[in-house]
Amino acid sequence: MGKKGLSKKSARVPKSSAVEQEKASSSTPKEAGSDSLSGPKKAANDSSPTPKKAGNEVDKIFAVKKRKNREQEKAEKPAEDASAKGKKLKRKKNKKKDPIESNGFVGETTQPMKRTGDGLSLYTEEELGIGNANAGDMEHQLARDLVHAGPIDLSVLYLQAEHRSTTIWDGQDLPPLQCRRSEATLRRLHAPDDRVLRRVLRAGFYGIHRIGFIRLDWHLVTALIERWRVETHTFHLPVGEATITLQDIAVLLGLPIDGAPVTGDDAQRSVSQWQDICERLLGFRPPETAIEGSRLRMSVLGARFAAPIPQDADDVTVDRYARAYILLLIGGCLFADKSQNKVQLMFLQHLEDLDDTGKLSWGSAALACLYREMCRATAPDSSDIGGPLILLQLWAWERLTHIRPDRVVPQQQITSPAVPHDTPDEVDVTASAPFVDAHVHGMANENDPLPVGPLGCRWHVSMSDVRTPRHVLRYYRDQLDQMRNDQMIWQPYNKEVLALLPLYCLSGQDMWMTRSPLICFAVVEWHFPDRVMRQFGLKQGIPEACDTGKELHATDRRGRSGCDWRAAHRSFVDKWEQRREHIVTGEALHHPIDLHDPYMVWYNSITRRLIGPPIDRPGVGFQPMASIIELLERTITHMCNSAQDALEGGTDVTHYVQALQNVRALGSTCLEAIGEQHRLDHRCVPIPHALTPMPKGQKLPRLRRRRPRRSADVATCYPRC
Repeated sequence: MGKKGLSKKSARVPKSSAVEQEKASSSTPKEAGSDSLSGPKKAANDSSPTPKKAGNEVDKIFAVKKRKNREQEKAEKPAEDASAKGKKLKRKKNKKKDPIESNGFVGETTQPMKRTGDGLSLYTEEELGIGNANAGDMEHQLARDLVHAGPIDLSVLYLQAEHRSTTIWDGQDLPPLQCRRSEATLRRLHAPDDRVLRRVLRAGFYGIHRIGFIRLDWHLVTALIERWRVETHTFHLPVGEATITLQDIAVLLGLPIDGAPVTGDDAQRSVSQWQDICERLLGFRPPETAIEGSRLRMSVLGARFAAPIPQDADDVTVDRYARAYILLLIGGCLFADKSQNKVQLMFLQHLEDLDDTGKLSWGSAALACLYREMCRATAPDSSDIGGPLILLQLWAWERLTHIRPDRVVPQQQITSPAVPHDTPDEVDVTASAPFVDAHVHGMANENDPLPVGPLGCRWHVSMSDVRTPRHVLRYYRDQLDQMRNDQMIWQPYNKEVLALLPLYCLSGQDMWMTRSPLICFAVVEWHFPDRVMRQFGLKQGIPEACDTGKELHATDRRGRSGCDWRAAHRSFVDKWEQRREHIVTGEALHHPIDLHDPYMVWYNSITRRLIGPPIDRPGVGFQPMASIIELLERTITHMCNSAQDALEGGTDVTHYVQALQNVRALGSTCLEAIGEQHRLDHRCVPIPHALTPMPKGQKLPRLRRRRPRRSADVATCYPRC
């Protein structure tokens, strides 16, 4: 039985005792508040049964506590006029209840007291003032003093005070972010015709079509956002910095990354002008109510193209179906805004010629939007997030082995060897089958077969939660806080995996490591692969200082209608066109780096080590352990260092005594911080500060494997503890 249940049981008092105590307290307040009872009342209480006596003592404490609170409230309450007092008294009289409505008790409590079947009242720990809230606050504060979440050096994460991790560390539990996307319209459509899919392939969106619908884990996305840093565009994990790169979006989603930036004229147009553009490129004129500013309702677009394409459709009709389908992919998945039901019509200007559409860098544009959304979501007051969140989730599943679910793939979908790094023990090896399945071969034309999907398609299967729970923010946060080196796959795309990918996923791989700006109309975000060299198999050194541009994060389309973003961002467009001149290179990494590597020493001083609040031990639900493990690791490290210093201090017993004092102080403080100080032996006594040193020249007895017998001199220097 928990502490709360014990306290309630011990605080049960008879109904009659509560009534008698109330009469005594109302007639003689001072006597009710005293430590002892006098006169016949005391004798009556002495002769009463044990439960009644205990109940009277509890009622006495409770009545004194309530009366003091009421007197303090009256003293602090401002004076009221006579009319207000009269109305309040009248209202109070009208509110009197009979004994049945008030549970049969006449007490001073502001809320009706609870009662059991045997007529005993129940008090909570909060009502009695014996709860463990104060103890928890003391443990929380002590843990904050002992465990430093970081950063120690604010030269890199200079916006730490504005990050949501600071709010969480201070004890405020922020809810999960709402992930905004709209794929319902896509799911209601018929499967696109092969003629449409070939045009989608030419335009560069075939990979995102093959991904299909994968449920987003809002809690996983939120846990990753808590470690995303605006200052570096990287996730600050316990094992080092990591981020989503151009390589990830090409391999996982199959979007083209090599090409001109997705930008241009964002001219302000009237509703009739947008209707004309839709009629020319999409073949229908949407109603005025379906257009809001420069956005079109996707439900109207989906309803127009819900029917299958006619078999005798000409090329113009097929192009219109392809444009509509790509527009739904853009608004529902890639560039989803927070409206969840509209798509920006400014993208239509790039869909007129589908061959030219495929020459644009849609991958860098999608990555820029994801960076921008993640940066904005790091604010404590953010409640939702948009953008290509499926890329964020797939990236985490590919690299973070301890928080990803197990895939359960049907046997008939296995057409190639298993991926080497994904062979769970409890799941059949079929769960390791890659992304190739029979579906693509069944719908392919014999003369012109469609290619297979990108790597992200292998997650479009059933998931198993046997080993890893999902949709629990506290679990994800705790697992990331205590992450180990062997739980991070720095290079999931090995040669065997890349050999199975279609050519459109490998196009532009020579610029995967470019240090360049990513552009999508008003959005400009920097790509820094030099901070995550291990993701490319290179040795990570201390990276050079980076500037993500605070003014860039404040630039968006709001209030900038009619802006030509190609001209406004001319300097960044020029840098992107020179992207192959800024390729990052480095030395090959042959073995994992350890904690004492110069990079890790620097990184641990500038990073945010923990996200979860210190010593967070809630009464129900998942129990986080990251901060406790961190405190224990630090304490044990200090203990070992203190013992080593004593061993290197010579034969002077003072060093040994000081080491024992330090070890015991560290241990007791650590136990107190995690609320386990009751485990200390009650026989322990403080070690005196002034001790008589051993005679000069005498050495300590040689330690043996078994417990040694201590001489009289040694016993005086080491009191039993």
